[in-house]
Amino acid sequence: MSVREAVLKLFDWIRGKKHPTALWRSDPGLEIHLNLDRHALCRCTIGDSIEWLSGLGRPEDTAALREGRYLYYSHGIEIGQENGKVADFAVFWIDYLEAGFRTFTGLITYRGKAVSLSSRTSEGEFVNLFGSPYWRDQDQDEIILFYEFQGDIEWQVEFTLEGDLKAIRVVWPSLMSEEKQRELYGVSLPWPPQRRR
Repeated sequence: MSVREAVLKLFDWIRGKKHPTALWRSDPGLEIHLNLDRHALCRCTIGDSIEWLSGLGRPEDTAALREGRYLYYSHGIEIGQENGKVADFAVFWIDYLEAGFRTFTGLITYRGKAVSLSSRTSEGEFVNLFGSPYWRDQDQDEIILFYEFQGDIEWQVEFTLEGDLKAIRVVWPSLMSEEKQRELYGVSLPWPPQRRR
């Protein structure tokens, strides 16, 4: 626990204030499942109540809770919330920010079948499995593939420069739906794209 976390925890204890997640208990029967057909984590999609994820137990970083981030380092999961609703989520295979995330080991399904993804999944293998992205960006740090879906859902699939899978972020609204962001990323394709289901 960092000094900052310890201080914030002390203030909460002094004031008698607890975050609602303090009552969440880990459900050993909860299937940690990334369903890429539904863009869902543990059956929870963007816009669903954050409480639906209470079976994951208490988030593992109390300081991040104040910023609306639910971090489950031991599962390789990060969830963002706004107004009590899931706003976005990410699963990690490589802890590239050195935050302490372990490798995501949950079930992954696509087109109704289990698929295997790992840090060794290359960009080419990912594209072979999921098709071409709307846009590919590469800078001095990483490669990001942007996949666009109906309902303004977007996958941001992150790879190392060597082509190893780091993370998948599922966000709403789509970053690429903003003209300014498309300009920043140098997007030369028309918008909106033909969206996937």
